[in-house]
Order: sequence, then structure tokens, then C-alpha cells
Amino acid sequence: MPNCSSFDSVPSHPLPKAAAATQGCGANKPSQRYLLTILLGLVIRRHREARCLTQEQVAEIAGCHTSYISAIENGRSELSIRIFDRLCKALAVSAHLLYAQAEILEQQYRQTLSGNGQSQDSGNPLAAQGWYWRQFN
Repeated sequence: MPNCSSFDSVPSHPLPKAAAATQGCGANKPSQRYLLTILLGLVIRRHREARCLTQEQVAEIAGCHTSYISAIENGRSELSIRIFDRLCKALAVSAHLLYAQAEILEQQYRQTLSGNGQSQDSGNPLAAQGWYWRQFN
């Protein structure tokens, strides 16, 4: 039996309305969209691993190529709504939950940056991957 990870370390509740409201108009900056893409990919990977599914199995269920699943999980590709819906069905999880978990991670990451005296827009969004693995593994 494969060693499947638990998904207990990521909260399952959506962002509080006050936290969502503080994101304001700046939420459309490319680096912020890219950050959310990276974190959404990590959340998808965590759900896939928690269900002991391979990228190949998820790709087959979702009707796409394994390399696309890899690109999504590694933040190298944005999801279309159609593929996002198929992935949610393949992982037996709601789209709302996946997106909410990614937003919560984004908020936690930005709080970490603020705590370290860094601008919330500073640095490479790929640094979020390293932060995520240090926090949740």
C-alpha cells in the first residue's frame, strides 16, 4: 500500500469575509494571480496524494494528459474551468473547497512575508512552493 499523506494540515474552511475584502483591487496583478495558481496546484497535489492516486490515474479520469497534471501541480500551467471541474470530480472534492484552501494558503504565505518584513508583492512567487513544503511536510 502506498504511503498516502494526510490533508489535515490545510484548513477546510473558506476565508473570512474580512480577509477576502482586504485583497482589494490589487488581486489582479500578475504575480498575485501566479501565486494563487501555484498554491492551487499544491492543494490539488495534496488532495491527489491523500487519495493515493497517481498523476496518471487522475489524468485518465479527468480526460487530460499526465504532463498537464504535473504542470498544474507545479504551478507551470493555469487551469481552464472545464479541466478544474474534471479534476474536482476526479478527486471527489468541491471546486469551492480547493479554491478556498488555496486562498487560505495565500493569506498565510502573505502573513509570513509581512512577518519577515517583506512586501507582500516582493520576491518570486515560486518561493511559495518552498514555503509550503517547509510548513506542511
